[in-house]
Amino acid sequence: PPRSTLFPYTTLFRSINQTFENYLFNTKVWGSNIREYIPNAGYNTSGISMTHEFFLGTRSDILPGAKIKIYGDYDRDSYKLYGSINPSFLRETNNGSVLLSIASSFSPWINYYFKTDGNILNLSENGLKETNLNSQGMFEFKTGSMIIGASAHYIRQNLINNLSGVTNYDFFSAQGYYSISPLNLFRFSLGVNYSNTGNDSKISPFGSLEINIDQGFTFNAEYKPHFEFFTVKDFLTKNPYVNFGLIDNAYEEYQNDAGVMIKYEYGKLFTASLSGRYSEIKNYFYFDDQNQPGKFDLFLLPDAKIYSAKLDLIYYPGQFGYLNYEGELKQAKDESNNNIPYQPEFTSSWTYAYDFTFGLELKIKYYLLYNIYTNISNSNKLDSYNDISVFC
Repeated sequence: PPRSTLFPYTTLFRSINQTFENYLFNTKVWGSNIREYIPNAGYNTSGISMTHEFFLGTRSDILPGAKIKIYGDYDRDSYKLYGSINPSFLRETNNGSVLLSIASSFSPWINYYFKTDGNILNLSENGLKETNLNSQGMFEFKTGSMIIGASAHYIRQNLINNLSGVTNYDFFSAQGYYSISPLNLFRFSLGVNYSNTGNDSKISPFGSLEINIDQGFTFNAEYKPHFEFFTVKDFLTKNPYVNFGLIDNAYEEYQNDAGVMIKYEYGKLFTASLSGRYSEIKNYFYFDDQNQPGKFDLFLLPDAKIYSAKLDLIYYPGQFGYLNYEGELKQAKDESNNNIPYQPEFTSSWTYAYDFTFGLELKIKYYLLYNIYTNISNSNKLDSYNDISVFC
Protein backbone atom coordinates (compact mmCIF):
# COMPACT_ATOMS: atom_id res chain seq x y z
CA PRO A 1 0.00 0.00 0.00
CA PRO A 2 1.15 3.59 -0.50
CA ARG A 3 3.14 5.15 2.31
CA SER A 4 1.22 8.45 2.13
CA THR A 5 -2.40 8.85 1.07
CA LEU A 6 -4.88 11.70 0.79
CA PHE A 7 -8.33 10.54 1.93
CA PRO A 8 -11.24 12.09 -0.06
CA TYR A 9 -13.64 12.56 2.83
CA THR A 10 -17.14 14.07 2.97
CA THR A 11 -19.09 14.51 6.19
CA LEU A 12 -22.48 15.88 7.23
CA PHE A 13 -23.53 16.79 10.75
CA ARG A 14 -26.59 18.61 11.97
CA SER A 15 -27.70 19.17 15.54
CA ILE A 16 -30.93 20.77 16.79
CA ASN A 17 -31.36 21.82 20.43
CA GLN A 18 -34.43 23.18 22.15
CA THR A 19 -34.54 24.16 25.83
CA PHE A 20 -37.62 24.77 27.94
CA GLU A 21 -37.91 25.48 31.65
CA ASN A 22 -37.47 21.87 32.84
CA TYR A 23 -36.94 20.08 29.55
CA LEU A 24 -34.11 19.72 27.03
CA PHE A 25 -34.51 18.25 23.56
CA ASN A 26 -31.67 17.37 21.19
CA THR A 27 -31.58 15.57 17.88
CA LYS A 28 -28.56 14.84 15.68
CA VAL A 29 -28.25 13.64 12.12
CA TRP A 30 -24.90 12.65 10.68
CA GLY A 31 -23.31 10.98 7.72
CA SER A 32 -19.86 10.56 6.23
CA ASN A 33 -18.33 9.03 3.15
CA ILE A 34 -14.72 8.11 2.43
CA ARG A 35 -14.26 7.51 -1.28
CA GLU A 36 -11.99 4.75 -2.54
CA TYR A 37 -8.45 6.05 -2.05
CA ILE A 38 -7.29 2.57 -3.16
CA PRO A 39 -9.59 0.02 -4.86
CA ASN A 40 -12.52 -1.08 -2.61
CA ALA A 41 -11.30 0.93 0.41
CA GLY A 42 -14.28 3.28 0.75
CA TYR A 43 -16.49 3.64 3.82
CA ASN A 44 -20.02 5.02 4.22
CA THR A 45 -22.01 5.63 7.40
CA SER A 46 -25.03 7.61 8.58
CA GLY A 47 -27.25 7.85 11.62
CA ILE A 48 -29.72 9.76 13.75
CA SER A 49 -30.13 10.20 17.51
CA MET A 50 -32.70 11.85 19.77
CA THR A 51 -32.41 12.86 23.44
CA HIS A 52 -35.09 13.99 25.90
CA GLU A 53 -34.00 15.23 29.35
CA PHE A 54 -36.48 16.16 32.09
CA PHE A 55 -35.42 18.03 35.24
CA LEU A 56 -37.80 17.60 38.17
CA GLY A 57 -38.12 20.49 40.61
CA THR A 58 -36.76 20.21 44.13
CA ARG A 59 -40.31 20.52 45.47
CA SER A 60 -41.73 17.80 43.25
CA ASP A 61 -43.79 15.10 44.99
CA ILE A 62 -42.09 12.43 42.84
CA LEU A 63 -38.29 12.10 42.73
CA PRO A 64 -37.48 15.72 43.74
CA GLY A 65 -34.34 17.08 42.08
CA ALA A 66 -34.00 14.11 39.72
CA LYS A 67 -32.93 14.13 36.07
CA ILE A 68 -34.67 11.69 33.72
CA LYS A 69 -33.10 10.93 30.35
CA ILE A 70 -34.64 9.11 27.38
CA TYR A 71 -32.34 8.44 24.44
CA GLY A 72 -32.51 6.53 21.16
CA ASP A 73 -30.32 6.20 18.10
CA TYR A 74 -29.94 4.32 14.83
CA ASP A 75 -26.88 4.04 12.62
CA ARG A 76 -25.77 1.97 9.65
CA ASP A 77 -22.58 1.56 7.70
CA SER A 78 -21.26 -0.24 4.64
CA TYR A 79 -17.73 -0.97 3.49
CA LYS A 80 -15.75 -3.62 1.63
CA LEU A 81 -13.15 -5.98 3.10
CA TYR A 82 -10.58 -4.48 0.75
CA GLY A 83 -7.53 -6.20 2.27
CA SER A 84 -8.95 -9.74 2.06
CA ILE A 85 -8.76 -12.36 -0.70
CA ASN A 86 -12.24 -11.16 -1.72
CA PRO A 87 -11.69 -7.37 -1.64
CA SER A 88 -15.07 -6.51 -3.20
CA PHE A 89 -17.04 -8.31 -0.45
CA LEU A 90 -19.50 -5.80 1.03
CA ARG A 91 -20.18 -5.72 4.80
CA GLU A 92 -23.29 -3.86 5.98
CA THR A 93 -24.37 -3.36 9.58
CA ASN A 94 -27.47 -1.88 11.18
CA ASN A 95 -27.47 -0.85 14.82
CA GLY A 96 -30.14 0.66 17.06
CA SER A 97 -30.32 1.42 20.79
CA VAL A 98 -32.63 2.94 23.41
CA LEU A 99 -31.80 4.16 26.92
CA LEU A 100 -33.64 5.28 30.05
CA SER A 101 -31.82 6.73 33.08
CA ILE A 102 -32.79 8.41 36.36
CA ALA A 103 -30.22 10.21 38.55
CA SER A 104 -30.20 12.55 41.53
CA SER A 105 -27.68 14.09 43.92
CA PHE A 106 -30.05 16.74 45.26
CA SER A 107 -30.54 15.22 48.71
CA PRO A 108 -27.86 15.99 51.34
CA TRP A 109 -28.04 12.32 52.41
CA ILE A 110 -28.67 10.26 49.27
CA ASN A 111 -27.28 9.90 45.76
CA TYR A 112 -28.74 7.45 43.26
CA TYR A 113 -28.42 6.50 39.61
CA PHE A 114 -30.30 3.87 37.58
CA LYS A 115 -29.89 3.15 33.88
CA THR A 116 -31.12 0.49 31.49
CA ASP A 117 -30.46 0.33 27.77
CA GLY A 118 -31.00 -2.09 24.92
CA ASN A 119 -29.07 -2.54 21.69
CA ILE A 120 -29.82 -4.51 18.50
CA LEU A 121 -27.11 -5.25 15.92
CA ASN A 122 -27.73 -6.89 12.52
CA LEU A 123 -25.04 -8.15 10.14
CA SER A 124 -26.07 -8.67 6.52
CA GLU A 125 -23.36 -11.16 5.55
CA ASN A 126 -24.31 -14.08 7.81
CA GLY A 127 -27.67 -13.11 9.31
CA LEU A 128 -26.15 -12.73 12.78
CA LYS A 129 -28.37 -10.73 15.12
CA GLU A 130 -27.25 -9.63 18.57
CA THR A 131 -29.48 -8.08 21.22
CA ASN A 132 -27.91 -6.73 24.41
CA LEU A 133 -29.67 -5.64 27.58
CA ASN A 134 -27.52 -3.56 29.91
CA SER A 135 -28.73 -2.40 33.35
CA GLN A 136 -26.80 -0.48 36.01
CA GLY A 137 -27.67 0.99 39.36
CA MET A 138 -25.96 2.92 42.16
CA PHE A 139 -27.16 4.04 45.60
CA GLU A 140 -25.15 6.07 48.14
CA PHE A 141 -25.87 7.21 51.66
CA LYS A 142 -23.79 10.21 52.71
CA THR A 143 -23.36 11.94 56.04
CA GLY A 144 -20.71 14.57 56.67
CA SER A 145 -17.47 13.41 55.05
CA MET A 146 -18.54 9.75 54.82
CA ILE A 147 -20.22 7.82 52.00
CA ILE A 148 -21.51 4.24 52.10
CA GLY A 149 -22.57 2.93 48.70
CA ALA A 150 -23.48 -0.03 46.54
CA SER A 151 -23.70 -0.57 42.78
CA ALA A 152 -24.67 -3.36 40.39
CA HIS A 153 -24.28 -4.11 36.69
CA TYR A 154 -26.10 -6.76 34.62
CA ILE A 155 -25.63 -7.63 30.92
CA ARG A 156 -27.74 -10.09 28.94
CA GLN A 157 -26.47 -11.04 25.46
CA ASN A 158 -28.88 -12.80 23.05
CA LEU A 159 -27.73 -14.18 19.71
CA ILE A 160 -29.53 -15.49 16.61
CA ASN A 161 -27.70 -17.42 13.84
CA ASN A 162 -24.64 -17.69 16.07
CA LEU A 163 -21.96 -20.03 14.66
CA SER A 164 -21.22 -21.49 18.10
CA GLY A 165 -24.87 -22.46 18.55
CA VAL A 166 -25.10 -20.64 21.91
CA THR A 167 -28.10 -18.31 22.11
CA ASN A 168 -27.46 -16.26 25.27
CA TYR A 169 -24.94 -15.26 27.93
CA ASP A 170 -25.18 -13.40 31.25
CA PHE A 171 -22.77 -11.18 33.17
CA PHE A 172 -23.36 -9.72 36.63
CA SER A 173 -21.23 -7.67 39.00
CA ALA A 174 -21.92 -5.88 42.29
CA GLN A 175 -19.90 -3.63 44.57
CA GLY A 176 -20.12 -2.38 48.10
CA TYR A 177 -17.85 0.45 49.24
CA TYR A 178 -17.02 2.95 51.97
CA SER A 179 -15.48 6.37 51.38
CA ILE A 180 -14.29 9.11 53.73
CA SER A 181 -12.93 12.63 53.11
CA PRO A 182 -11.82 14.33 56.36
CA LEU A 183 -11.54 18.13 56.05
CA ASN A 184 -11.45 17.76 52.23
CA LEU A 185 -7.70 17.09 52.48
CA PHE A 186 -7.94 13.63 50.96
CA ARG A 187 -10.49 10.95 50.05
CA PHE A 188 -9.98 7.28 50.87
CA SER A 189 -12.25 4.55 49.51
CA LEU A 190 -12.35 0.83 50.21
CA GLY A 191 -14.72 -1.82 48.88
CA VAL A 192 -15.44 -5.34 47.66
CA ASN A 193 -16.41 -6.41 44.14
CA TYR A 194 -18.34 -9.57 43.19
CA SER A 195 -18.46 -10.73 39.55
CA ASN A 196 -20.23 -13.69 37.96
CA THR A 197 -19.84 -14.74 34.32
CA GLY A 198 -22.14 -17.76 34.43
CA ASN A 199 -19.27 -20.26 34.62
CA ASP A 200 -17.03 -18.39 37.04
CA SER A 201 -17.42 -16.03 39.98
CA LYS A 202 -14.92 -14.01 41.96
CA ILE A 203 -14.78 -11.72 45.00
CA SER A 204 -11.99 -9.15 45.13
CA PRO A 205 -11.17 -6.06 47.23
CA PHE A 206 -10.48 -2.65 45.75
CA GLY A 207 -9.44 0.75 47.03
CA SER A 208 -8.47 4.27 46.00
CA LEU A 209 -6.80 7.35 47.46
CA GLU A 210 -7.03 10.98 46.32
CA ILE A 211 -4.87 13.69 47.97
CA ASN A 212 -5.01 17.44 47.43
CA ILE A 213 -1.26 18.06 47.59
CA ASP A 214 -1.16 21.81 47.03
CA GLN A 215 -3.03 24.51 45.17
CA GLY A 216 -3.85 22.97 41.78
CA PHE A 217 -2.02 19.67 42.46
CA THR A 218 -3.87 16.36 43.01
CA PHE A 219 -2.54 12.82 43.47
CA ASN A 220 -4.64 9.71 42.76
CA ALA A 221 -3.92 6.02 43.28
CA GLU A 222 -6.22 3.03 42.86
CA TYR A 223 -6.20 -0.76 42.94
CA LYS A 224 -9.24 -2.39 41.35
CA PRO A 225 -9.33 -6.02 40.14
CA HIS A 226 -12.47 -6.59 38.06
CA PHE A 227 -14.14 -8.33 35.09
CA GLU A 228 -14.95 -6.74 31.72
CA PHE A 229 -17.47 -8.23 29.30
CA PHE A 230 -17.21 -7.67 25.51
CA THR A 231 -19.93 -8.47 22.98
CA VAL A 232 -20.05 -8.83 19.18
CA LYS A 233 -20.85 -5.11 18.92
CA ASP A 234 -17.73 -4.29 20.96
CA PHE A 235 -15.57 -6.45 18.67
CA LEU A 236 -16.96 -4.72 15.59
CA THR A 237 -16.39 -1.28 17.13
CA LYS A 238 -12.74 -2.10 17.90
CA ASN A 239 -12.08 -3.68 14.49
CA PRO A 240 -14.58 -3.27 11.59
CA TYR A 241 -12.70 -6.00 9.68
CA VAL A 242 -13.14 -8.70 12.33
CA ASN A 243 -13.91 -12.21 11.06
CA PHE A 244 -16.78 -13.61 13.09
CA GLY A 245 -16.23 -17.19 14.20
CA LEU A 246 -16.86 -19.28 17.29
CA ILE A 247 -15.81 -16.54 19.74
CA ASP A 248 -18.97 -14.53 20.39
CA ASN A 249 -17.88 -12.62 23.51
CA ALA A 250 -14.99 -12.26 25.93
CA TYR A 251 -14.78 -12.11 29.72
CA GLU A 252 -11.52 -10.40 30.61
CA GLU A 253 -10.47 -10.90 34.21
CA TYR A 254 -8.25 -8.13 35.56
CA GLN A 255 -6.58 -10.09 38.37
CA ASN A 256 -4.46 -7.07 39.23
CA ASP A 257 -5.14 -3.54 38.03
CA ALA A 258 -3.31 -0.63 39.67
CA GLY A 259 -2.86 2.96 38.58
CA VAL A 260 -1.44 6.28 39.80
CA MET A 261 -1.86 9.83 38.50
CA ILE A 262 -0.65 13.29 39.40
CA LYS A 263 -2.61 16.23 38.00
CA TYR A 264 -2.08 19.98 37.89
CA GLU A 265 -4.79 22.53 37.05
CA TYR A 266 -4.30 26.27 36.63
CA GLY A 267 -7.87 27.54 36.54
CA LYS A 268 -9.43 26.86 33.16
CA LEU A 269 -6.29 27.92 31.30
CA PHE A 270 -4.05 24.86 31.65
CA THR A 271 -4.33 21.23 32.77
CA ALA A 272 -1.57 18.61 32.86
CA SER A 273 -1.68 15.03 34.08
CA LEU A 274 0.87 12.21 34.22
CA SER A 275 -0.37 8.69 34.90
CA GLY A 276 0.81 5.10 34.96
CA ARG A 277 -0.99 1.74 35.07
CA TYR A 278 -0.14 -1.94 35.45
CA SER A 279 -2.60 -4.75 34.67
CA GLU A 280 -2.51 -8.55 34.76
CA ILE A 281 -5.34 -9.95 32.63
CA LYS A 282 -6.70 -13.44 32.01
CA ASN A 283 -8.62 -14.25 28.82
CA TYR A 284 -7.35 -11.14 27.01
CA PHE A 285 -8.60 -10.89 23.39
CA TYR A 286 -6.71 -9.60 20.36
CA PHE A 287 -7.02 -9.59 16.55
CA ASP A 288 -4.76 -11.33 14.01
CA ASP A 289 -5.25 -11.96 10.26
CA GLN A 290 -2.75 -14.84 10.09
CA ASN A 291 -5.39 -17.26 8.71
CA GLN A 292 -7.11 -14.94 6.21
CA PRO A 293 -5.26 -11.74 5.25
CA GLY A 294 -7.50 -8.71 5.68
CA LYS A 295 -10.04 -10.58 7.86
CA PHE A 296 -9.07 -10.49 11.52
CA ASP A 297 -9.80 -13.54 13.67
CA LEU A 298 -10.28 -13.22 17.42
CA PHE A 299 -7.81 -14.92 19.73
CA LEU A 300 -7.80 -15.25 23.52
CA LEU A 301 -4.63 -15.12 25.62
CA PRO A 302 -4.59 -17.07 28.90
CA ASP A 303 -2.41 -14.37 30.47
CA ALA A 304 -1.43 -10.86 29.45
CA LYS A 305 0.44 -8.03 31.17
CA ILE A 306 0.09 -4.37 30.22
CA TYR A 307 2.31 -1.52 31.41
CA SER A 308 1.53 2.05 30.37
CA ALA A 309 2.50 5.67 31.08
CA LYS A 310 0.45 8.59 29.76
CA LEU A 311 0.84 12.36 29.52
CA ASP A 312 -2.13 14.67 28.86
CA LEU A 313 -1.90 18.44 28.32
CA ILE A 314 -4.71 20.93 27.65
CA TYR A 315 -4.08 24.63 26.98
CA TYR A 316 -7.27 26.70 26.71
CA PRO A 317 -6.63 30.45 26.34
CA GLY A 318 -10.29 31.10 25.49
CA GLN A 319 -10.62 33.36 22.45
CA PHE A 320 -7.69 31.65 20.69
CA GLY A 321 -9.19 28.14 20.72
CA TYR A 322 -7.52 25.29 22.56
CA LEU A 323 -4.54 22.95 22.16
CA ASN A 324 -4.53 19.35 23.40
CA TYR A 325 -1.68 16.80 23.54
CA GLU A 326 -1.92 13.11 24.45
CA GLY A 327 1.04 10.75 24.55
CA GLU A 328 1.24 7.16 25.77
CA LEU A 329 4.02 4.60 26.16
CA LYS A 330 2.65 1.07 26.36
CA GLN A 331 3.95 -2.49 26.68
CA ALA A 332 1.32 -5.20 26.08
CA LYS A 333 2.90 -8.66 26.52
CA ASP A 334 1.73 -12.28 26.41
CA GLU A 335 2.94 -15.07 28.70
CA SER A 336 6.03 -15.55 26.45
CA ASN A 337 6.89 -11.84 26.64
CA ASN A 338 5.89 -11.23 23.02
CA ASN A 339 4.19 -7.99 22.04
CA ILE A 340 0.45 -8.42 21.50
CA PRO A 341 -0.49 -7.64 17.87
CA TYR A 342 -1.77 -4.19 16.95
CA GLN A 343 -0.90 -2.67 20.33
CA PRO A 344 1.41 0.29 19.49
CA GLU A 345 4.28 0.90 21.88
CA PHE A 346 3.94 4.66 21.43
CA THR A 347 0.84 6.72 20.63
CA SER A 348 0.82 10.50 20.27
CA SER A 349 -1.70 13.10 19.14
CA TRP A 350 -1.84 16.89 18.87
CA THR A 351 -5.17 18.67 18.40
CA TYR A 352 -5.84 22.35 17.82
CA ALA A 353 -9.43 23.63 17.62
CA TYR A 354 -10.93 27.07 17.09
CA ASP A 355 -14.58 28.17 17.11
CA PHE A 356 -15.40 31.03 14.75
CA THR A 357 -18.03 33.57 15.80
CA PHE A 358 -20.30 32.60 12.88
CA GLY A 359 -20.66 29.01 14.16
CA LEU A 360 -17.92 27.12 12.27
CA GLU A 361 -15.37 25.01 14.17
CA LEU A 362 -11.93 24.35 12.70
CA LYS A 363 -10.03 21.35 14.05
CA ILE A 364 -6.54 20.21 13.05
CA LYS A 365 -5.22 16.89 14.37
CA TYR A 366 -1.91 15.04 14.04
CA TYR A 367 -1.83 11.37 15.07
CA LEU A 368 1.19 9.05 15.38
CA LEU A 369 1.41 5.30 16.08
CA TYR A 370 4.83 3.68 16.45
CA ASN A 371 6.14 0.10 16.85
CA ILE A 372 3.15 -2.03 15.90
CA TYR A 373 3.54 -5.80 15.50
CA THR A 374 1.03 -7.66 13.32
CA ASN A 375 1.42 -11.22 14.67
CA ILE A 376 1.97 -12.84 18.05
CA SER A 377 5.41 -14.19 17.10
CA ASN A 378 6.51 -10.57 16.40
CA SER A 379 8.06 -11.53 13.05
CA ASN A 380 6.18 -8.75 11.22
CA LYS A 381 6.09 -5.08 12.15
CA LEU A 382 4.38 -2.08 10.54
CA ASP A 383 6.06 1.20 9.70
CA SER A 384 5.08 4.13 11.88
CA TYR A 385 1.61 5.48 11.13
CA ASN A 386 1.18 9.25 10.68
CA ASP A 387 -2.14 10.98 10.11
CA ILE A 388 -2.91 14.68 9.63
CA SER A 389 -6.60 15.60 9.52
CA VAL A 390 -8.44 18.89 9.07
CA PHE A 391 -12.11 19.13 10.06
CA CYS A 392 -14.60 21.95 9.61
